[in-house]
Amino acid sequence: AVLVGGPDWPVSVLCGILGLDLFSILIGTLPVVAVIIPSVFVGSFAVLSTFDNDDGMDLYPWANTMGAIASA
Repeated sequence: AVLVGGPDWPVSVLCGILGLDLFSILIGTLPVVAVIIPSVFVGSFAVLSTFDNDDGMDLYPWANTMGAIASA
């Protein structure tokens, strides 16, 4: 829990002081991917929803819906 929820620098220094194995630390930080990937999707869908074509119509009308789904 400390590897995922703690601040980067103090946790890294503590792991170094304790002499922990690098591979086990990397495996311990993998659950943070479950937070990062949906956030990236929501941001990309928010940007896509702002694009319009020459007629003023949405270029990607599905982007708002997908952003809501990714944020849930």
